[in-house]
Amino acid sequence: MRIETPSIAQRIEKDAVVLHRYEHLKELLFSVVVIASFSVFVALSKGYLRVPLRIPGHSAIYVIPLILLGRLASRNRFAGIGIGGLSGGIMAFTGIGGGFFLAIPRYLMMGAVVDILLWKKWTRENMTVLVVAGAFANIAKFFMGMVIATLVGIPAFFIQLGMTYSLITHLAFGVAGGLIAFGVLKAIRHIQKNVRKKGHRVTG
Repeated sequence: MRIETPSIAQRIEKDAVVLHRYEHLKELLFSVVVIASFSVFVALSKGYLRVPLRIPGHSAIYVIPLILLGRLASRNRFAGIGIGGLSGGIMAFTGIGGGFFLAIPRYLMMGAVVDILLWKKWTRENMTVLVVAGAFANIAKFFMGMVIATLVGIPAFFIQLGMTYSLITHLAFGVAGGLIAFGVLKAIRHIQKNVRKKGHRVTG
């Protein structure tokens, strides 16, 4: 009885399929680790980083860069939602930052805005896009807070009283957060470029 052995081409094709599945799984695991790590960083920064500013929205100067950089590092198109939702969940269940369950929709909204604005590949390292993403994400968090405040019955007068001032400060700190994220990203790219140059010199 003759047993047909696979040809070299068939073996190569089979190995390529296995390798593709392995690479896909590796990329998925990497994305999960990145999302989980940056979610923890966002929650801890919100709870333990103290900036001596009593201005609404100032936490964006460290929260926004973490969400943006986490989104860029993961390469997953929904990483922003993942980081926002998971970090909000961590804050809600641990009490970090004092937001409790209200933190989940607020940070989920921030992540969703970041995902939408960084959806296309060309936008991801563009300074203008990162600044706009930071500003809009922080404003989205602010408006979600206003919606929640209305739903829980806080009088509209008190909401409108500080709305204009808070909107401006959330916008300003969101822009600052986007600029910080871009600066950190440029520094990382510069370091990577220098490492590659040194590697070429060694191998050359």
